[in-house]
Amino acid sequence: KVDVPGASTIYSLKGNINKEIIAGGLGKIYKTSNQGLTWTVTGNNITAYEIRERGDTLFAIDYGQNDYYSLDNGNSW
Repeated sequence: KVDVPGASTIYSLKGNINKEIIAGGLGKIYKTSNQGLTWTVTGNNITAYEIRERGDTLFAIDYGQNDYYSLDNGNSW
């Protein structure tokens, strides 16, 4: 179980527990780099049902609305 404080629903996860995890939630994208001890909101008004990776780019898939991308490992979208 992944507990992200302040998140009502988490739809997607991407990453490695020993490095960084990006979580797509209802209306926000969160990121942790300390095994979930603290989380930072890196994307607002984005519901990421899926988070995909291709090369150096992450994609947040928001079925039927907008798709977003990050070129800095999820720090900004």
